[in-house]
Amino acid sequence: MKEKFILNLKNKKSYSIKKYYIIQTLFILSYLFFALIVPYDIEKFYPNASKFIDFFKFIPVIDILDKDENIKSGIVFYFCFMLVIGLIYTIWHFKNYFYKLVILNGFLGINEPVKDGVVGKINEQDLKLVKNPFLLFILLICVYLFFIYILYYFFSGNFLNDCGDIFERRNNITYLQKYQTKLGASYTTAIFQGIAFYISTVVINLRVLHLLWLYKNSKNKIN
Repeated sequence: MKEKFILNLKNKKSYSIKKYYIIQTLFILSYLFFALIVPYDIEKFYPNASKFIDFFKFIPVIDILDKDENIKSGIVFYFCFMLVIGLIYTIWHFKNYFYKLVILNGFLGINEPVKDGVVGKINEQDLKLVKNPFLLFILLICVYLFFIYILYYFFSGNFLNDCGDIFERRNNITYLQKYQTKLGASYTTAIFQGIAFYISTVVINLRVLHLLWLYKNSKNKIN
């Protein structure tokens, strides 16, 4: 199994940065697209939509949104649907970014430019960031703890009672009130779910692991 996985990575000789960023952009835009096409009263068109929502009610934030009389069922359905889309994207993004590090940055020493302790030009700048591997390891732990907190903050629904920018704080506009409209729901969901979790978590964690590996396997270590 391990040999087959490594062979598969060795056979991947090219990586499309353009394709990577195109899919990222489409994923972020999907938050607005799906919010606009999902009807507010979705149960009138799709009676089984309530069953889909009920399946996710074990998540506190969804239960809170569903019980709020000012939030339409279509908004709650949209929130649940984007969780599924986000999960699929997370798996793709983790795999894709991993391939990027392996093919372009020589992560794990499977392909160039890192081989036998020699750092390629693409990694020279990265190596300068790794002056203290212990601090980098501490940073990784802090990243994990931070995102665990953010996940709890989001899925518990605690963020719903908070306000956003200065204008919203002055007018006491909470995130819960934003979910009364499609634009508000798409914006809030994209910020907390799309950017904070699926993009940042994957990139930062793999990036730090790559830098730790680079320091460990390079002959040109920074003193």
